[in-house]
Amino acid sequence: MPFIMQLQKKVLNRRLASIICGIISTMILISESQKSSLIRISRFFSAGIKTIGDGSVSGRTAWMNEPYLDSDEYGISTITDEEMESAIAFCKRYHCQLSMHAMGGKTIDRMVNRVYKEEKWTLDDTPHLRLEHITEPSDQAIEKTIEKGLLLQLSRFSSMQKLKAI
Repeated sequence: MPFIMQLQKKVLNRRLASIICGIISTMILISESQKSSLIRISRFFSAGIKTIGDGSVSGRTAWMNEPYLDSDEYGISTITDEEMESAIAFCKRYHCQLSMHAMGGKTIDRMVNRVYKEEKWTLDDTPHLRLEHITEPSDQAIEKTIEKGLLLQLSRFSSMQKLKAI
């Protein structure tokens, strides 16, 4: 199922949306040669799409590597493999950034490991993957992120110990 149809289905069904789409119509309608100049000269531009990979630490729904305190719960994933692959395919086709809300370590590892296999698909110096609100990246995820030029945006809950060496 095409990405936009998946998004529409989620919105119409009023399910927890696992994909939030930015303004992408401009990117779809302009030619490849116009993208780099047109996207950056306007006051507003579409950098890509954003997906939601898990929940929040405060809600105990971020998909963690270890269970929450006094619990056997690890949080939840809010995006299926099919939805993730569809978002990646869309971003590769239109050379735009894929951004994902990924607080928990399992979500971070899942996305970094999946995108690590890909060549950079953005046309400029924009990282092709941006993980937002991260809290517990593994050492392996940090190393792969550095190697591939991906972007990790810290959450206020993040432990800075691992990241100080970067």
